[in-house]
Amino acid sequence: MQDDCIAVALGLSELMVLGQIELDDHFEVTVRYQRDKVACPSCGSMMVRKHGSTFQRKKDRKLRDKIVVLTLEKRRFCCLSCGKVFTESDEVFGFRRRSSERLIKYLGERAMYQTGSRVANEDGVSGSLVRRSFTEEIGCQMGISEQEPGASKVIGLDEFSVKKRIFDTTISNLEGRKVLGIVESCGKSNLEKYFTALPDPEIVEVIVMDMHEPFRQAVQMCLPKAKIVVDKFHVITHINQALDKVRQITKQRKQGKQGKEMASLP
Repeated sequence: MQDDCIAVALGLSELMVLGQIELDDHFEVTVRYQRDKVACPSCGSMMVRKHGSTFQRKKDRKLRDKIVVLTLEKRRFCCLSCGKVFTESDEVFGFRRRSSERLIKYLGERAMYQTGSRVANEDGVSGSLVRRSFTEEIGCQMGISEQEPGASKVIGLDEFSVKKRIFDTTISNLEGRKVLGIVESCGKSNLEKYFTALPDPEIVEVIVMDMHEPFRQAVQMCLPKAKIVVDKFHVITHINQALDKVRQITKQRKQGKQGKEMASLP
């Protein structure tokens, strides 16, 4: 036991602190869930016994400006009724997550107003974690409680940005006027992962999007039967840009011709 030490409230009532060490730059805290009994997910029986456990290191919000690393004891139970072995649920962190839900929300909220690199440096996390946290926070603010893939007959794809710093992609049900999901960045790989995870991709008949090449590649790879329709707004935008270039070239040529005529005068 450390001399001259104080206890700091973790603020996670679901967890029981088994041990803690305060180091120069971070806290090491060993925890497990408070519950002693869990229901079998297969048969619902409460007649279970502990089968074993593993320890996982996870990140949490800072305490007293120090990084907090939680070592979570993940217990496995054996159901005495049906014989199934299962792992207890993980509400604080989520399925296969290495960061607490409150850390994800905190990072996402900060990234709304600060650069991702600054948030990552100040909180001692990776830039990719800040990026994912930002995308999840945007989804929460748009009313998407869970980032589970959804599909509809007519899907719209469009990229958006916050203060022109971070770009993401929205997937929308255009018939129902509802956002189905948000994909990190506006590249091809994450959009392909979303489409691949669709539970019923065969119902998608039309994809409405702009002429962004990664969008087209992702759709043709994962939803080859869906028809691609280019949003007329983006078509008109490209036409106007092309006309502006023609006007500029015509103006330059005219000015150059007039200059040569003036130079040839006696």
